[in-house]
Amino acid sequence: MAAIDTYLDELLRGCGARVQEFPGCGRGLVATASPVGKPPIIFGDGPLGRIVQTAFKAQPGLACTMCGHALGSPEHHLRRLLQASGLSKEALLKLSVPRGCMLAEPVSDVVPGIPLFAKGRKPLFCSEACFEEHERIFRPVRRQLLAARRFAQHARSSDCVFYMLAFKLICWALAEWERTGDAVGVAAPLSALYSRPYWDAVDAPEDEVAASEFRAHLKEETEQSRLLAVAALDAVMPMPPGWDFLEPLGYAKLLGALCCNAIAVVYATPVVQHVLQVDAMVDCPAKEEAMAALYPWIKALQSQPQAAVDTDSDCGSDENSERAGDEKDLVWETPSGLLGFSTALFPSYKGYAVFPRLSLANHSCKPTCAVEFTFSATVFLLAQETSHIHTGSELTISYLDASLGATVLPGVEAAQRRKLLLKPYGFECKCPCCEISGGQAQQLTTPKKTKKRKRAKQSGKAPAGTSQSSGAGEYVGAGALQKHASSKMQVNSPLRGSKPHSPACDGPGQLLGDVRPLCKTSRGAKTGTKRR
Repeated sequence: MAAIDTYLDELLRGCGARVQEFPGCGRGLVATASPVGKPPIIFGDGPLGRIVQTAFKAQPGLACTMCGHALGSPEHHLRRLLQASGLSKEALLKLSVPRGCMLAEPVSDVVPGIPLFAKGRKPLFCSEACFEEHERIFRPVRRQLLAARRFAQHARSSDCVFYMLAFKLICWALAEWERTGDAVGVAAPLSALYSRPYWDAVDAPEDEVAASEFRAHLKEETEQSRLLAVAALDAVMPMPPGWDFLEPLGYAKLLGALCCNAIAVVYATPVVQHVLQVDAMVDCPAKEEAMAALYPWIKALQSQPQAAVDTDSDCGSDENSERAGDEKDLVWETPSGLLGFSTALFPSYKGYAVFPRLSLANHSCKPTCAVEFTFSATVFLLAQETSHIHTGSELTISYLDASLGATVLPGVEAAQRRKLLLKPYGFECKCPCCEISGGQAQQLTTPKKTKKRKRAKQSGKAPAGTSQSSGAGEYVGAGALQKHASSKMQVNSPLRGSKPHSPACDGPGQLLGDVRPLCKTSRGAKTGTKRR
């Protein structure tokens, strides 16, 4: 525990927050000063180990293999999308970008790497620094390349991104141990995460027999994944004394920790940023030139069948309709003629990561804070305008809607719905909004059907993760929290519009790359922190 306390002190030093124990709730965050500025930012947070695991169904070549940052320019993304749609090489070569056009302005470098987890597929990185860090962490794994690829293939066939994320974080911890020699201190970031065995951290069927069979299957699948991880790592990167991350229970609890703490971040492609910026321009020759440059690319995309986008099986129709609400329909009068299209032509992509500071924040249905996200895989904790945070105030977020200005619907029915949505997080909320007199909420009957956790398969909107749970989609299953975020790359215009909220929550949802707490429906159950 001393190593964890030391780690937490270092993690939060100078960031405007500290850890405090809350009876019945475990660790939480309190403010060390009143936040200032507009918006009032309390702290920023990056992914643990700089590792972001992209969803298996994501179109390759759009995000950095290491940190998840958008790659290249809008033109780079358009070419990748057209390649995936089946456009011929000859037709693709005919498409060009005028000299000096903003379509060709890069948001990052595109640095090719060496194939690792997938034979013949070169990973791409946003910078030499990310490439070098990736090689530092995973170079030893190349000595057991076939075993590593068997592990990755099992993770993909199981549709569970947490297997891959766990493997990568173990490799990161081993690389840090080799660098520092401090096995106890290096393990602290993973040991500090709230955790339960994986099969207890996901949504299960209501029927007891079906739930028992479901958990038994997960236990078997988890053990298969663990044995494959041991085969890939034990010979080349043996665990130091005291580490249990590759032991049966230790591995299951690490996966459960990712379910409870990982966050799914949904990135809007730079193409959308560019399109909305062009749309917001005043009528002028520069706008006409920008629309004319986009015209042949959009026409080419419209003429092709839409490529399969990043999806997760736990995402249901509600999540799909919510995503549809994010898109914007546009009609432009271009020099080449009338052009009507939707931003849905440029699908977003998703990544999963643990944000260690944010994972310490507890839940409240009336939170003091909100969360925003940037294209550089950074999340920011912001003070709600009405929260009046001062030194000693608890910093809470809502695992159901972490956007600025979100409000909670009153009444017994809304309280019961929130209770069901929070169930996968492993706690019952006791905030003032949920303490209904007479215990009426507890007397309400459970709805006929709750969604059981599906495999993280394919669905364009996976529930998002939380600090104590994870998922892959917003308002999916029993507990997906969605954090709306704005990308620093598009600070001047809303990214994809406003998002609808859960019936239990009603509030504005800004958008631009979103952050979602993972929910039990996908392979986890929470996003933010614990209240356990």
